Amino acid sequence: MPSVLVLGAGLSGLYAALLLERARIKVTVLEGRDRVGERVQTLDDLPGKPEAGAQVLSEKYSRLLKLAARYKIPLELQPKPSPQVLFHVNG
Repeated sequence: MPSVLVLGAGLSGLYAALLLERARIKVTVLEGRDRVGERVQTLDDLPGKPEAGAQVLSEKYSRLLKLAARYKIPLELQPKPSPQVLFHVNG
């Protein structure tokens, strides 16, 4: 049986591992941090539990949206922000 080593347990690494397992390939995923998800992280210890990354998924993330539906991961539809509440930092 072939085997593959995936470096990084971010969204891309985890998705690659999922596809490889579906193809009946043995997969080992190595992550250098103490958690999976890379930029996907909810700051549970802060009021309001803000997101530290990957806050918005547009319709262009069709593969990720299909995976969320397949694995029954709840997603929240957010209204589009008005231009009055948007700001740009560092230029």
